[in-house]
Amino acid sequence: MNVIKHLLSIDKDWFVTMPLGELDKSCCPRAQTEVIDFDQTKTLASRMMKKPTPKSCDALKILEQRLDFIEMKGWREFIRRNPSSAVPAQITKFNLKQKITDSLGVLKDVITLMQLGDTAQEQYWETVKYYIVVIDIHLEDNPLEHLALSLDFLSESSTPVRQQIIQGLSEELGKLPEQLTATSELSANLHQPLLKSCDDIDAYYASSIQEGGSTL
Repeated sequence: MNVIKHLLSIDKDWFVTMPLGELDKSCCPRAQTEVIDFDQTKTLASRMMKKPTPKSCDALKILEQRLDFIEMKGWREFIRRNPSSAVPAQITKFNLKQKITDSLGVLKDVITLMQLGDTAQEQYWETVKYYIVVIDIHLEDNPLEHLALSLDFLSESSTPVRQQIIQGLSEELGKLPEQLTATSELSANLHQPLLKSCDDIDAYYASSIQEGGSTL
């Protein structure tokens, strides 16, 4: 039995499933992709391991050949309330590196707590993993819609806010593989992180399921 099947055999109290849009504080309320509420998994694992609560990702998606750790970040309210100069600090505040590092550790703890054995732990290291950050703004440029979103914000900067956010997040995510390889053995087989929007996340997973099958 591979580690994916091991995880699927775990009691459902550990893996509570729901549409992505129904997660607590989801920034994609219309997203229908079924995911595991990883905050609940984190809380239970931390209590059982008697550890401080880590900074985990929001959701886990289990596909037949890989594990996706999903982090959701809303920007619309931030754009309305803050100047463009605040974007870099907000991205830093997200602490994306810590989120994925802690999430990888949480799932390792679950495997330990369920006594799945050394083989399952080794398979976990070998399993393909993705870190996917989902945001509530469009990834493709649409100046008219962007203008309607935040005229005041645009007047303060020659760089449209959406482009600034996307570029900043892309750069931050681009650094992660090298940073994680240097600091954590948990990052084995973690692929290049992906940036997705609420608009395309359901289509992305519909395509992934067609290509490689789906479990949770």
